[in-house]
Amino acid sequence: MSNQPDDKLLETGFDRKQQWLERVWQQREDVVYPKLFGAMAPSIQTVPEKLFLRLLSAHRPAAPADATAPAPGPPTIQPWWLSHGVLTSRPNANRSSWLYVTTALSNPWGEAPDERHPGGYSGLGFEFIIECATEARWPLDVLHWLIAMQVLTACGELEGGLVEPMDRIALGGPLDGSADCLLRNVLLLAHPHLPAQMELDSGKLDLLLCVGITDAEMAFARSQGGESLGQLLAHNDYLPVTNPKRASAV
Repeated sequence: MSNQPDDKLLETGFDRKQQWLERVWQQREDVVYPKLFGAMAPSIQTVPEKLFLRLLSAHRPAAPADATAPAPGPPTIQPWWLSHGVLTSRPNANRSSWLYVTTALSNPWGEAPDERHPGGYSGLGFEFIIECATEARWPLDVLHWLIAMQVLTACGELEGGLVEPMDRIALGGPLDGSADCLLRNVLLLAHPHLPAQMELDSGKLDLLLCVGITDAEMAFARSQGGESLGQLLAHNDYLPVTNPKRASAV
């Protein structure tokens, strides 16, 4: 008897995983998201390939000192990375703000239904949300960058761990790209008006609100904790909607 895998079995296994993935994907975008957020725009704003290339190039190993050693090859983009993106929900009867939410970070990539762990997380275990008063480009840019950083970290392309609630992340510049914007970082926390977690057939995931914060607020969180900063922002009505032009709370 041959020890070689049966091509039909391999194909069946792949098909089963693909069908499972598509079912969970559809459940999140067509059922769960509309129930939580209201009507969603029909199109997804996927992460640009050039963003992955830029991040990979910025973190490539330095050229070897030995001139005879081979130089690092060009960055390689995995096609499934480009499936990640952002969906938009316009203001509605329950919310006066624009809402932007990521999709595909919680996909069970490469998994089959019988491989799910009871009570476990789906995919990376989270999706990001940003709310703002008007339709804008900056939420897409911020969320695309956060997606790319997390995907590359999960794949071992970047060092470090995945984000968790109450993490603070420096953006390296103003939130909306304008010189008068004091918000140069984001705080990740539970949304005050939405469930902290949601459940898919493939497992659970955290809904992480990304709210812009100033450098002074970042320092406050380092000394007093993320929860204290969240309370301060809520007291000043800086949650859940981010206003890039607001003053600092500290």
